[in-house]
Amino acid sequence: MTVWSVDVSGDRKNEITDRSERSAFEVVPTSGTLTVNVYDSDGQPVSDATVALGDGKQTLTDSAGTAQFSDVPDGAYQVRISHEGYATATKSVTVAAGQRSTHDVRLARPSGSIVLVDNVPSEYQPGDDITPEVVVRNTGDMEASFNLTMAEPSGIDIQGNQRKSLTLAPGAQTTVEYTAELYGTETDRSVQFDLTTTDGELVDSHRQRVTYTDTVLSVRVVDADGNPVESASVSPLSQTEAVRTDSDGRARFTSLVPGQQVVKVRNPDVSGSGQSKTIDVATGERTTAVVRLEQTGMISGTVVTESGSPVSDGLVTINGEPAFIDSYGTFSFDDPFVVGKSYTVDITQNGESIHRQEVTVVAGANDPTITVNTADTTGNEWQIIDNTNKGALLGEVGVQTGVSGSKTLEYHAGWLGLSVIPVVDAPADIRDCLLAPNDGLATNGLDCGGAAVSTAGSAGTIIGVVTSGSGAGVALAGGSFSLDTAEDVGDAVKVTSSLVRNVPGKVDEWAEILISKIGSDNVSKVVNKISDPGVKTTLRKSIDKVRLQRAGFNSQQIKRVTDSGASLSEARRLSNNGADPQAVVRVAEDSSTNLEDLKSAYRYHGTTYKLQTNRWDHIVDRHVTGSANKIGDDTDYFPTGKTIPAKNGRPAHTVPDRMSKSDVRELVQGAIRKKGTSFPADEGDLAKIVYRPNKHGIDKMQVVVDENGRIVTAYPLEGPAVDTYAKQSGEWK
Repeated sequence: MTVWSVDVSGDRKNEITDRSERSAFEVVPTSGTLTVNVYDSDGQPVSDATVALGDGKQTLTDSAGTAQFSDVPDGAYQVRISHEGYATATKSVTVAAGQRSTHDVRLARPSGSIVLVDNVPSEYQPGDDITPEVVVRNTGDMEASFNLTMAEPSGIDIQGNQRKSLTLAPGAQTTVEYTAELYGTETDRSVQFDLTTTDGELVDSHRQRVTYTDTVLSVRVVDADGNPVESASVSPLSQTEAVRTDSDGRARFTSLVPGQQVVKVRNPDVSGSGQSKTIDVATGERTTAVVRLEQTGMISGTVVTESGSPVSDGLVTINGEPAFIDSYGTFSFDDPFVVGKSYTVDITQNGESIHRQEVTVVAGANDPTITVNTADTTGNEWQIIDNTNKGALLGEVGVQTGVSGSKTLEYHAGWLGLSVIPVVDAPADIRDCLLAPNDGLATNGLDCGGAAVSTAGSAGTIIGVVTSGSGAGVALAGGSFSLDTAEDVGDAVKVTSSLVRNVPGKVDEWAEILISKIGSDNVSKVVNKISDPGVKTTLRKSIDKVRLQRAGFNSQQIKRVTDSGASLSEARRLSNNGADPQAVVRVAEDSSTNLEDLKSAYRYHGTTYKLQTNRWDHIVDRHVTGSANKIGDDTDYFPTGKTIPAKNGRPAHTVPDRMSKSDVRELVQGAIRKKGTSFPADEGDLAKIVYRPNKHGIDKMQVVVDENGRIVTAYPLEGPAVDTYAKQSGEWK
């Protein structure tokens, strides 16, 4: 080649002939070639893997698993190799100028595990919601991506995404939450979670069987303000073990014997907070009840003599709980007590009782000063008997004569207990027959009849019953009473009338006692026998309040219904028809809606859905009984076992017997709850909610609602038990 040389002066140039020697201007290479061969753990080439250099260059491997980069500036690089379904790998490489650099990389499948699955119950009933929590861990030594999938076979409806994507650093773990509903036929379910690579290869799996149970009781315990009470003890009397409530105040029981269950609820942190509630547990259904624990107050005080000197070194006992009296005469209890309840305060010294009196608890601090009477207690014997036993012993006589404590709830409870408990009520009959013949209720003649069968009619017998181990206090706490005779009903009427007149502030609590002790049917007997209209009206309102509370209404919701002017009995009717408390409150406060015009109401997705009686009648006439005069082109019928009559050319036909009318109403509610649909913006348009109940032989149904939340109609669409009359062909299919 020819190279021109220019001298420094620039005045002349010399031609230099071609030389074989190396020139100072010869080009020196500064880049090289990089080849990366990608294999799997078995040594097979991985095609289409992404190989990326740190400088932004990247390419895919060919069918032989090879990726090649040319003209790579010399230097050190971090090569990143990734492929769906494999853990991402990195490799440090050095590229030398003018040389070819070749490296082999093996990709491994992600290594992970399902560490824990929580919040999946062992038993379920159709309609139960579950909220599983799945803990997943990357057990490999490289960052890895996974898919976690909750299986969705028939009978499990997942809300939200069924598949969740995860990327975890080595050794890291995370918790994935799901929400799902278990529904369908009465069979067991399998809840399954699969952990896979991003291309679907299984890494780990967890499967848990959930057993169907036909009878469920769910008890929710709340405080006076409606807040959930955690760790409260809930125990049906038919079971030996109690269940503690969860953070939402709920305790769940399965495999109970259907029928009336007496449930005892106790807050272990509140003295005397134990309550009993009778709950009707339906066969094959989920029964929900709310138990409201009373407001509480604290008790601390001072014990002094008549001269004001402190009584020291003694013991104060309330409800079996002791507190020591210090040298200043003061005492204090750590646990709170129930507001409005009267407790017997027992003062003892050297193991002997020196004084007893009652304290009625108010909210907040209770600081009584207890004065010990050091004089002879002759003529003051009643201070050692609490109001419950006073009521049992004296009954109506105590009210007539104005005995201290006779105008209390506890007094009337004791009076009721001793009046209607079989065998034990004989002394009470004698008392009322001989001592209180003029009660104005015409019930003492029945008492005299009961007394006539007793062989022991002395006052000593009465006192013996009260003070024995089976006395009124024990009997009252022992469960329900049976009103077997007209005499028992008459006694309950007498006690109730006295309570309403003399203790008007405790009628709501009395209604709870009546329903718990004698049952709803017997309460109706008592109410019907009360002759005083004012007493009857007051009692009925309180009974409706209690029944609404048992249906899940809180005190604020009941107050709002009452303030709206709506009938509590109508609210209770709606509740019995499946209406939820929120919906009842909303329609009660809606001046354009009368509760009397509604069959039911539901509150879901921020909307109050109203099922008016006339629209319910339309659903029944058109799609249940077939009694409607108008016959559509294709009319579908719910499988209630009804015989659809022949009409307007339609032949008579009996549909399958798979459900009742109340089941139809429950399906309407389920459709709204599960598949809430946003109403169209244009006024007058209708929204159609398609629902797949997969029960009663119905696979799909439709509910039609208007823009105001009024349910227009509902009917089945598909399913093995759905029969359809085709008007055009005149045939059933």
